[in-house]
Amino acid sequence: MRVIARLLSLGKWLLLGLVLLEVASFIAISIQNYIVYGHVWEGARVRYDPHALFLHTETPRRTAHNPPASDDGSVRRIWFFGGSTARGWGTDYTTSIPSLLAKRLNGNGDGPKFELVNYGQDAFNSLLESKLFQGLIADAKARPNTVLFYDGGNDSTYLAQYRNPNGHFRFRRMQALVEGYRDSPMGLFKGLNAAFYGSSMREIWDRTHQVLLPLDPEGPLLAAYLDKLEHRYDHLNRLAGAYGAQFLVIWQPSRWTETCAVDKTITQSEGELPGSALTAYRGNLKTIYRAVIARLAGKPYFRDLSQTLCARTRPAYRKDGLHLLPNGRRMMSDKIAAELAGTAAAGQ
Repeated sequence: MRVIARLLSLGKWLLLGLVLLEVASFIAISIQNYIVYGHVWEGARVRYDPHALFLHTETPRRTAHNPPASDDGSVRRIWFFGGSTARGWGTDYTTSIPSLLAKRLNGNGDGPKFELVNYGQDAFNSLLESKLFQGLIADAKARPNTVLFYDGGNDSTYLAQYRNPNGHFRFRRMQALVEGYRDSPMGLFKGLNAAFYGSSMREIWDRTHQVLLPLDPEGPLLAAYLDKLEHRYDHLNRLAGAYGAQFLVIWQPSRWTETCAVDKTITQSEGELPGSALTAYRGNLKTIYRAVIARLAGKPYFRDLSQTLCARTRPAYRKDGLHLLPNGRRMMSDKIAAELAGTAAAGQ
């Protein structure tokens, strides 16, 4: 009986320890979310989508400065895909990059008119964007003239976080729902198994990879990711072309990957998140950016705009070094407009 009592006591303390660890992990994640997003939630309200896993309840997001709808082919339609920076996280829809781009493109007097459709989704990377695009193009009555992917930040984040070339938002939880049923000792207890992979403890474990463990620039993980990314973009380029649309990939700017010299008073005013300089996050971002740019540099659809904001004379980045202030969004919309004009002039 004494042995049984000790085992029960040990089990009780183990269970209590797990509960306390889960609570502590939840608090840590909530604090991190509040620092980054200004609230404890990660992202906005979403709904299930059979093509892209999830979508914002407002999809596509409204875009300002679009011309009146027309069916006579006089209005060129641009589908704009990306993550929270493309969607316009933290800003009114009228000042998102797609809205500013529409204003820029449609301010050309008697020139052609453009309709921007903002399919940006918080936390989307190129993998989820490709799923969304393929579902949309299959069902669309009014097809695009241009398909534009605004990528970089989320692709790098999820590769560093999950250490899997197929990583995406909530990758571990989605994977566990399918694969964990037979592969996990808890597989038969589906709810318990899903709760484990969806726990705050497991999320903290994944996030430590992102910020504490440097990626090997010569390792097999990065090589596998580059192969998949190149094949994905090549496929989307062919798919868009089959529907008579041009395909463009904009590799977005990040303060942490800039190789230029910017006035220190500007970067100091932009600030940074607490403790960000002490982690491996910046190094991982640089490693992935350099590798992607080198791999895709010769692709006709690829535009490396990661250094676009080097010319800023006013703050352009938020503290996270990826999301943009009004000046940054304006500069990017101007640059993308110039790239679209150059692509059209080249007949691509």
